[in-house]
Amino acid sequence: MEYNDISGSEPVSPEPGPSAPEKRRRYRYRSLFWPLVFIGAGVMWLLYSTGVFTGANLAVVGLVWPVFVIGIGVDLLLGRRSLLAGAVVGVVTLGIVIVLMAVGPGLGWVGSSELKTETFSTPVAGATSAQIDLGLSGYTTNIHALPAGAAGGGQLVSATLTHRGVVNFTVEGTTEKSVGLRSTDNWQWWQRIGSDTENPWDIGLAPGLPLDITVLASSGSNTLVLTGLTLRKLEVDASSGNSQVVLPGPAAASAALPEIVLQSSSGTMMVEAPDDAAFSMNLSMSSGDTRVSLGKEVSADIRFRGSSGQFILTVKTGQALRVEVRQVSSGDVKLPAGLTQVSGNGKEGVWQTPGYDDAANGVDLIIESMSSGTVKVQLG
Repeated sequence: MEYNDISGSEPVSPEPGPSAPEKRRRYRYRSLFWPLVFIGAGVMWLLYSTGVFTGANLAVVGLVWPVFVIGIGVDLLLGRRSLLAGAVVGVVTLGIVIVLMAVGPGLGWVGSSELKTETFSTPVAGATSAQIDLGLSGYTTNIHALPAGAAGGGQLVSATLTHRGVVNFTVEGTTEKSVGLRSTDNWQWWQRIGSDTENPWDIGLAPGLPLDITVLASSGSNTLVLTGLTLRKLEVDASSGNSQVVLPGPAAASAALPEIVLQSSSGTMMVEAPDDAAFSMNLSMSSGDTRVSLGKEVSADIRFRGSSGQFILTVKTGQALRVEVRQVSSGDVKLPAGLTQVSGNGKEGVWQTPGYDDAANGVDLIIESMSSGTVKVQLG
C-alpha cells in the first residue's frame, strides 16, 4: 500500500519488516542455568546455617569449582536453545556439586574438620636462650609470659591449642633451643567459620630467658603481652587481622637493645611500650592502621615505611623527641606543637624538641617513606 505525501514529495513505502523465519532465528530461549545456580547457592548456605553442612562441606566448593565451568560450557551450547536443556544442565551441575560437598570431607579432601584441643610443651632444661617460631594460621591467639619459678613448671613453651587439622611442634638444640609451632595443613577459609574465636590459642613462654620470637599471623586476632619476658628480637608479620603487642619493660643495663620488626598489611596493629622501655623498631605497613603508644622516659629508635595507611605515634608530654622525614609523596605528616625544624623544608626535614641532644632518654622517629597515607605524632 502506498501513502500520499501531503508535502508534495514522492510517495514513500514503509520498509519491510523481518519475516517470520527471521523472527524465529532472532529469538533465543533465556537459559535457566544461572537462576538455578543462585537458588542452589542459597540452598547450600541454608544447609550450613541449619547445621546439616559444616564448614568442611563448604570448603569442597573451592576444590570442585571446575564442575561449574563445565556446566557453563554445556549451558552455552544447549541452554540458550531450549528452556528444558538449560534447566537440566543446571540441575545436574548443582546435583553433582552437592553430592561432592556431602562426601568430600569424609574422603579427606579438605583435611580434618574435627575441632580438638591439644597441649604442647618443652622444658627449659639446660637452655640459656631460645628462638621461638610461631605460625598462628589465623586462629585467635594470646601469647604471654609463664609464671616465674615453680609456678611456671620450668617450661620453655607451654601451649594449649584448639584447632582443626594438624599442628607441627618441633624442638631442636640444647643450650640454644629452637622451638617451632605451626599448622602443617594448608589454611582453609572455612576454618575461620564457626566458633574458633571462642577457643583462642594460649601460648606461654619462659621469663628470664633471652628469646628471639617470630610470629606469623594472618587474619586472626592476636594479643602479645610480653611483660616479664627477656626479649632479644621480636618479629611480627600480620596481614588483615588485628594485633596487639605489649612490649616488656626495661632490660638489664648489660643487655643488648631489643630489636622489634613489625609488618602489617590491611589490618590493625596496636603497640604499647611501658615506662623506661628501650628498644629499636622497624615498622612497615600498607593500607592498615598502626598505632604505637610510648610510656615515660622511653629510649627508642623507630624507622617507619608506609603507603596508604595510617600510623600514629603517641609520646608522653616532655619526652625528648626527634622526627626525621625523608620522603613523603601525597601523604601527610602531622607533628605536635613545640618541635623546632632544624633542617629541610616543606614536608621533608628534621624536627626536634628543645634540648633533645642533651636528653638522657629520647625517641628518634625516622619516616623513611610515606606515599598517600598519614603519619601523626601526638602527645598523650
